[in-house]
Amino acid sequence: MIKPWNIGILTITVEQVEIAKKNGLKLHNLQTRLDNGWTIERAITQPVLKKRRIKYTEQDEIEAQLNGIGIMTFSSRVNNFGWSVGDAKTAPLQYISNQRIDTKTDWIKRIEGLKQELTSAETWVKDNRNQFPKSLIHSIGDVLIKNKRAIHRLELYVKDGQQ
Repeated sequence: MIKPWNIGILTITVEQVEIAKKNGLKLHNLQTRLDNGWTIERAITQPVLKKRRIKYTEQDEIEAQLNGIGIMTFSSRVNNFGWSVGDAKTAPLQYISNQRIDTKTDWIKRIEGLKQELTSAETWVKDNRNQFPKSLIHSIGDVLIKNKRAIHRLELYVKDGQQ
């Protein structure tokens, strides 16, 4: 008689484990698949995916670095995102923020916008303070005070010409 083998809450037979091994699966792959909710049949028969690794030279990595692209970024572009080696080492980096505040004037405009938002929030709290519990209004008030102080510190920093 074949003894069953327990993986978590599932019981699979030694035969099923042998099928998985013949299909190139290691036991930890099988465990992970079953933990992720795969059926036993699918888990033991679906082959392991081979990652496609494109070969590139050390010179390609050096060229990428000379273009300001880190090795990990270059490698990810090629292997994870399917870029060509040429594009991966020459395409400029893209930043999450497409708007950067550089000048003192830009900072002053941003501070003014923050002040207007803070004033609107303070007005809303004053107009709606009777509709909410006092503890909530006090908590909101504390946050507004902290934001007001932060804006003031930022304003002093910009006025001192450190930006």
